[in-house]
Amino acid sequence: MGRWPKMGRQVASRRAVLASMAGVVAAGAIAGCDSKHPSARGAAVTSEPPKPVALLPVDRRSSFETPGRPLAMAIVAHPDDDLFFMNPDTLNTIERGVPVVSVYVTGGGSFGVNQAPGEPKARPDVPAYVSARQQGLRQAYARMLGATLFSPWTRTALKLPGGREAELNVLEYNGRRAELIFLGVRMHEKTGRGWVGMTQLWNTPGVVLRTQPTPESPVREKYTYSRDELTDSLLFLLRKYRPTLVRTLDPDPDAQVHDKLHPRGSDQVGYSDHPDHTAVALFTWRALSQWGQGSSQGSRTPGFLTEAFRGYYNQRWPYNLPNDTVHQKTEYLNAYGGGSSWQCGNASGCGDYSVGLNGVLKSKKGWVRSTHRRYPTAGPKVVVDRDGRMSAYAVLGTRAARWRESGPFSGGWGAAEDLGGGPLAPALSAVVAADGRHLVLGLRFTGLGSSDKDDTREIVLLQQKSAGGDFEERWTSLGNPET
Repeated sequence: MGRWPKMGRQVASRRAVLASMAGVVAAGAIAGCDSKHPSARGAAVTSEPPKPVALLPVDRRSSFETPGRPLAMAIVAHPDDDLFFMNPDTLNTIERGVPVVSVYVTGGGSFGVNQAPGEPKARPDVPAYVSARQQGLRQAYARMLGATLFSPWTRTALKLPGGREAELNVLEYNGRRAELIFLGVRMHEKTGRGWVGMTQLWNTPGVVLRTQPTPESPVREKYTYSRDELTDSLLFLLRKYRPTLVRTLDPDPDAQVHDKLHPRGSDQVGYSDHPDHTAVALFTWRALSQWGQGSSQGSRTPGFLTEAFRGYYNQRWPYNLPNDTVHQKTEYLNAYGGGSSWQCGNASGCGDYSVGLNGVLKSKKGWVRSTHRRYPTAGPKVVVDRDGRMSAYAVLGTRAARWRESGPFSGGWGAAEDLGGGPLAPALSAVVAADGRHLVLGLRFTGLGSSDKDDTREIVLLQQKSAGGDFEERWTSLGNPET
């Protein structure tokens, strides 16, 4: 969370007010201004060009929707990304009685080998491995809900745009609720032009990926996804569930030198994360930027918050979780990993066997020992006018928002005011200039295109015309420090 100014007892109560207004408080930071991805090789290319990415006009302002019931949605690349990289936040959300919806874009089938440590080499079986990983997630979420390990879930087919279906799993226990949505897109496929995966789906025109049904799934048909079709499906889910908080993976992984000390492993070339993590994060932010525009000019803006989490970055930076939290994360990863001898009722398998039995504690990668937000200084920023009245700034619906006190030390807050500027990463800085004017700075996604030149970020500034007065109509670009 961002640091709040020292203002005695007033601060704690105002923090609670702002958190309740938005449902859930997001976290993030102004950092990482460039995003690059390895070039697509051997992609199946057609003559159909990609559609341009429509980003929110920076000066358009409207009003925010009245927040609905709190609901947190996570959109990740693989089964277990949320358990490794977003917990303990997901668990904390569940324990507060907030429903969670977790969306898994790929099936995580890789090459289909579900290898248990110390056991004979397993045969490749992609559909069974995908099914086993999904069963592992049901086991982990059941335990996070407080239910028994093998609690039965309701499993149905969820209709998506274009006639597609995804598998929807629902479990409710003692007032806690979790929904798991499996789109089932293959991690990679070999085509006549070579291997293609999520990176090529994002950055290469004409690439499509098929889905991988599992033996136990209510979804029996195979479907295909293009770049726009996947974005449309994610946008459909956002509009359907209307989450108050959306959690994503890192859309801008740090540059990483890979050498003997820092082997590449499953990293993408030159960067500190798995290529699927980055591609799915970019797909998600593309859908978020479109949802944040509203349906038409003058429509209300959905008032959701966002936060992004680092992935493989965690293995190369100091660990940041205390031992109790590490063991808590391990408990749910053990439930996800399961074991080949478990009797879970899923014929294809009972988890991702390499992860269970405290395997994550033994791993040199140490992912279980950290949870890092991509934008760690986000959260409401409070500044004080000369008359003592407070203003709070945050990113809401990918736009800048301001709440104002009705009077100095009144404890009453007005509705969120839309200041535009989107689509913004979940990070703002608000300061008071020497002449009393408020200055608001943010990190804006200026482009979410498929190539490096179309995938751009910049620092932007909005300032008041005079102390206590209106803001300027337009945000000012301060450019990008990355040359």
